Amino acid sequence: MNIELLAPAKDLNTGKKAINYGADAVYIGAPNFGARKSAANSVADIETLVNYAHLYNAKIFVTLNTILFENELEAAQKLATNLWNIGVDALIVQDVAFFSMNLPPIPLHASTQMHNYELERIKFIESIGCKRIILARETSLEQLREIRQHTTCELETFVHGALCVSLSGQCYMSQYAGNRSANRGECAQPCRLPYTLTDRNGNVLIKDKHLLSLRDLNLSEHLQELIDAGVCSFKIEGRLKNEEYVTNVVSYYRQKIDHILNNTPHQRASSGNTTLQFTPDIAKTFNRGYTTYFFNGRQKDITSFDTPKSKGELLGEVVFSTNEYIKINTTQEIHTGDGICFFDKNNTLVGQQVSRVSNGNIVYTDDNLLVPTHTPIYRNYDKHFFDTLKKDKSVRKIAAHIKVEDHKDGILLSIQDEDGNQVQHIFSTEKTPANNAAAALNNITTQLQKTGDSCFYINNIIINLPQPYFFPISQLNLMRRTITDMLQEERLRNYKRILRTYPTSTLPYYTNQIDYHANVANSVANQFYHQHNVSDIEPAIETQSTRTAPINVMTTKHCLRYQLNACNKHTLNKQTQKHLEEPLYLSNNTHTYKLEFDCSKCVMKLFSTNANHNINTPPKVIKK
Repeated sequence: MNIELLAPAKDLNTGKKAINYGADAVYIGAPNFGARKSAANSVADIETLVNYAHLYNAKIFVTLNTILFENELEAAQKLATNLWNIGVDALIVQDVAFFSMNLPPIPLHASTQMHNYELERIKFIESIGCKRIILARETSLEQLREIRQHTTCELETFVHGALCVSLSGQCYMSQYAGNRSANRGECAQPCRLPYTLTDRNGNVLIKDKHLLSLRDLNLSEHLQELIDAGVCSFKIEGRLKNEEYVTNVVSYYRQKIDHILNNTPHQRASSGNTTLQFTPDIAKTFNRGYTTYFFNGRQKDITSFDTPKSKGELLGEVVFSTNEYIKINTTQEIHTGDGICFFDKNNTLVGQQVSRVSNGNIVYTDDNLLVPTHTPIYRNYDKHFFDTLKKDKSVRKIAAHIKVEDHKDGILLSIQDEDGNQVQHIFSTEKTPANNAAAALNNITTQLQKTGDSCFYINNIIINLPQPYFFPISQLNLMRRTITDMLQEERLRNYKRILRTYPTSTLPYYTNQIDYHANVANSVANQFYHQHNVSDIEPAIETQSTRTAPINVMTTKHCLRYQLNACNKHTLNKQTQKHLEEPLYLSNNTHTYKLEFDCSKCVMKLFSTNANHNINTPPKVIKK
């Protein structure tokens, strides 16, 4: 099995960084129809990235994972075709309309928003021709093993980055709260806001906390288990993240995966290696604290109630402070320009910038805040580390060897890379016997090894000449550039694209009734479900102008009952179990949500409380 490290890219430069530091594949947004509208890219930029990635046998996947309105179907089909024509390897989609479009044979990957959590739905999605299924972040190792037993398609799973609190990314909270649909790439992240939790009597249980905010995912210590369970692609979240984040996190996981691959029969999914000039450290990039989420079942460590912001790494505790400085008990080196933070007496995260450091652990800032003794101090920006990342010149190179031979028409140069691609070229040149044989041979070797900005490094040069010849440096450089350019072109010619297959699926959908959670926003999607024996179809929320029934704005595995030790299912000590006067409500200054708990499925649901909802504005027209 080929094991793939899949990295995010908000733009062309970030995508190239991801490839340079070891990604086997990159996912990136198109001009339209991507679930991160602010991370859109031109077709021309995507084509440039495709050609760059394919040199390393790395793949480019493009996100077309919004739901489509009726007036967008033709434009979406045209864009998908254009992406195929420029060499894109797969499309990540949510709308089932793509499975009925007249598309070229480009593979389709089922976005996690297709609700890839329940086995029956996953089996159905595979049956309609989905090459890969991107599993919900909530999927446990036990569930993953079961899914693998009943499917043959590729399985992709998130291993790092921000967690969407809604189950499998299926959320209507942003649409309901501010007419910004997550299904349309406009999520405003209301889940990261503070809320107050009250019971049915109006008693405040928790006030102004980020009760839906989760920590960030980190499964870096469980990669071997995921491989053993059948996962082929490890996905890093972060299409809005900067280049430094991608550089650091990709490098970290590249090292982890390579260590595993050195001891297994599995293969890396792309070519080349990067020699790093820094030590990756995921504690130093944006994070809200890390969690393994539901990988090993329900746990307490998944939330970030006090702040949705990055705390970074723990430096140590305050041992003494004045209005001028803070003395920290730490073993780490602190630098001028670092960002540090701590929680004040109101549990609000306060950030400061280090203006001066004395004796290694006495920190001066410009804010002159008196910080109580024993307060934990975090560093959420390590200036020295990020300066190192910005200056880093690590490159990814593909191994190749060159053979130099005599030929009746001149000198024959042959080059072959680590994947077996090979080219040769005869250079017409004078064969001047060298006065100094050793110097001549050394000159040939030295100049042919200088691969410069090409994607190759030369690990071996075989010189098979009847006698050493003298060649000018300029001529050797021309030979090297010519032969390596030819090999690059050969690699691109030999790149093998995987074609989508079109199974004739007669498998009925696992239910004959679907509500707005199926996100049917166009006639093609509607017809698709009818063809699979669904008789009752409610249209997507985004296409409804008003609604009188309560809206289930979110279903989540994150459970406030469990967090408050009031769970009937998982509380081990019944004597300490709390009793809550339900129903419970989450509210802020603008909205109130009623909580319902489905213990049979171990989920919490948020419902709107307004009797009537004006939930939509007219759909925007996407130009063809």
